[in-house]
Amino acid sequence: MWTQYVSETTGLATVYSGTVPALERLNLHEVCLQRDGPSVLLRFDLNKFPVSPPKKWVSQGFNTVQISLRLLGVDDIQLSGWSSNCFIDINLTRNDGRIRLNTINGPLLMEVTADLVLLNSISAYCNGV
Repeated sequence: MWTQYVSETTGLATVYSGTVPALERLNLHEVCLQRDGPSVLLRFDLNKFPVSPPKKWVSQGFNTVQISLRLLGVDDIQLSGWSSNCFIDINLTRNDGRIRLNTINGPLLMEVTADLVLLNSISAYCNGV
């Protein structure tokens, strides 16, 4: 499970009652490179909405969960391709104590090597599609 490579995932596990969806068919909204860290921020929609979402989300009619992952201590990144409709799969692995994130499928090919990956944010919104 991808959460073994990411810190601060307790809130997400709670929202999904312990069964966090795979990082597949993600609607990628943003890739942000920052020199502080240096870090990379990825913001995307998960492909499944929780079976028992927070009451606040239900009352506001939300149907899509969006998270952002922050990769810290980045020293290698490769990016190729982009699209306004960017659906990707993400794979996380650990090698020599470092975490490697790469995309599979979709228009964006990305490989990042980092020291740490954090779940930076969890939010929800109403996706009209």
